[in-house]
Formats: sequence, structure tokens, C-alpha cells
Amino acid sequence: MRNGNKPLGIICAVLLAFLGTLLLILLYRSGEEPSSVQLSPPSLTVPGQEETRQTAGKPLEEEWSFKDPIIFPPLPEAIDSFQPPQAGSKRLAILIDDLGWNLAMARRLLQIDAPLTFAILPGLPYSQTVAEEAHARQREILLHLPMEPHGYPQIDPGAGALFSSMSEEELEAMVRKNLTLVPYIKGVNNHMGSKLTEQGWAMEVVCRVLKEQNLFFVDSMTSPKSVAYTTAHRIGLRTAYRHIFFDHEQREEVIRQQVRKLATLAQKNGGAIGIGHPHPETIRVLEEMIPQLQKEGFTVVPVSQLLH
Repeated sequence: MRNGNKPLGIICAVLLAFLGTLLLILLYRSGEEPSSVQLSPPSLTVPGQEETRQTAGKPLEEEWSFKDPIIFPPLPEAIDSFQPPQAGSKRLAILIDDLGWNLAMARRLLQIDAPLTFAILPGLPYSQTVAEEAHARQREILLHLPMEPHGYPQIDPGAGALFSSMSEEELEAMVRKNLTLVPYIKGVNNHMGSKLTEQGWAMEVVCRVLKEQNLFFVDSMTSPKSVAYTTAHRIGLRTAYRHIFFDHEQREEVIRQQVRKLATLAQKNGGAIGIGHPHPETIRVLEEMIPQLQKEGFTVVPVSQLLH
């Protein structure tokens, strides 16, 4: 009887061994198997930047999507006329965006003894008055042209904005209309626009109108994918781009750090462009630091002196 059960015992032992091995394989595969873990690629964000992203279901505010981007767009090929500022010239261009809402803040900025550049939104309660007073004080004036951001309509660029849903004819008409709403303008920069400035066809429409009007364009660089600067260069429009945002955080110590970063860039490259906003904190820092920077040999210039 025992001899007759021997083959059966062997079969059972083999079967149990097989089932045990299979169970071990299944348990192993259900764990964290290093060779099968999919690793996320490392972030390629420049230090100090944030990627455009959704936070708790709400997009980040457009202007601050890139907290401290020092972005240098590639120059188009064969730009023989491009002459960067001479190293050692230490020139700073400081643009103040979003003007036209608050007359008191604009007047306080006009009291700063330096040629700040005033970027004025169209159609606001004090757009005309700010432009008139800035012109009387010999400040350079830009149209701060509203453009479609990522996140629209939750993020609204305001009246007169340019949208990617418009036809070329509609875009051109809107640009021309906005140009009539702020007097004394020498150039244009974009308000918001992280979506529209990524659209080459749209930026070509904008840039061709500006070239026709003998204006220039400063790319506020609200998107690292912006093609506004390179499009302007390609069609022969005078242009530049922003290096530093001062006041992504409205804290004076942060704004001081940003202004100092701008000065460091200007010392290294001969010139640099920073953008701030008419916040009380920003104005206090500029009132404090501009005289100090001037003593250090830096010169504040209108942005038109740093065009490419």
C-alpha cells in the first residue's frame, strides 16, 4: 500500500513546490520591485521658477506663473544687427506695469528721480491722466496690451484683450484700437498673455502692426514658451525681453533681493530689464534702492535703450 502511494506522494510534493514557487513570485511582483518602478523625470524648472500648474483646482495668477525666471530666449539665426549692451555699462531698465487704476501710486512713482518706464493699461479710469503726467515728466510710456492667458476665463486679462480665437483681422483691429487709448506711447509690452504669446501667427499680426507704427515690443515673458521676442526679431521689429519680476511676492525683503538680482545681471551683461507693479512695497523699495544703485555706478534708463 505504501509503495503504491509513493508516486502519488512525489506528484503531490512537486505540485506543492510549484504552487509555493508561484505564490512567492506573485508576492514578489506585488511589492515594490525596483526594476519595474516608473520614475518621474526630474524637474527642468530654472531655480526660482514655478511651472504653470493648477493649485486646488484654481490656476496660479498669470503674472506670477514664473516667480523669478531669468529666461534668455534663443536669438533667431543670422541677426547681424544685434548688438548687446556693452559689459560694464551697468544699465537698468525698470518697467512699472498695470498703471491706470491708481493715480496716487502713479504720482508717487513719478517722484522717483529716475527715468522709470510706465506701462499703462488701456481704457482704465486714469489711463489718460497717468500718460499725460508721465509724458510731462519725460517718462517713457508703453501700452500694456492685454492678451489671453492660460486659465482664461478664470484669469481675466481685462477689456481690450487679444484672444487666440480671434481672426487675424480681428486681432489687428483690436491692436489698432488699443493703440489709440494711451497717448504718447513709444512701444508695447504684454499684460498676461501666457497663451497668446505662444502663438506665432498671432504674434506676427501684433508685431507687424507695431512695426508699421514705428513702435517696439517688450516681451514680458509670462510663458517660457513665448515666441513674441523671436517673432519680433524675425520681422525686423525692435524688441527686448524682461529678465526679472520684482514683486511676485509683495514683501519688501523679497523685492530687494529681486532688484539686486537685476543689478547683478546688468553688471554682468551691460544691461537688464526688470518689471514691477504699483504696490506700496515695490514703490518703497525703489525709492530706497535706486539712489543706492546710482551711487554704485548703475544707470536707470528707459527700456528703449536696451532694445535689440
